[in-house]
Amino acid sequence: GLKSAEPGTWSAMIRSLLAQVSVAAVLTDMTIPGLPLIYCNEAFTSLTGYAHSDVVGRNCRFLQGPSTEGEVVYAIAKAIRTGSRALVRVTNYNAKGRPFRN
Repeated sequence: GLKSAEPGTWSAMIRSLLAQVSVAAVLTDMTIPGLPLIYCNEAFTSLTGYAHSDVVGRNCRFLQGPSTEGEVVYAIAKAIRTGSRALVRVTNYNAKGRPFRN
């Protein structure tokens, strides 16, 4: 679930790795309906302005806004459903409502 990862687990290892990278990254629990985020790294909080506590438990749709490209969101959702790759750029919004691309 959304609780902290047990030391030595796959989730704990991934979180440790993501904490060390300089690019924004999140981890989603694919076993929970709605695909909630269970982790975000410091680069993500810096990029978006959202605190870790504002992110965990939410689906990443909260980053979408008026200029978010529907066809890109569809491509991402399709890739998740089919387990395929999707290399896209999407317009999301930070905590202050300003758009950014990622």
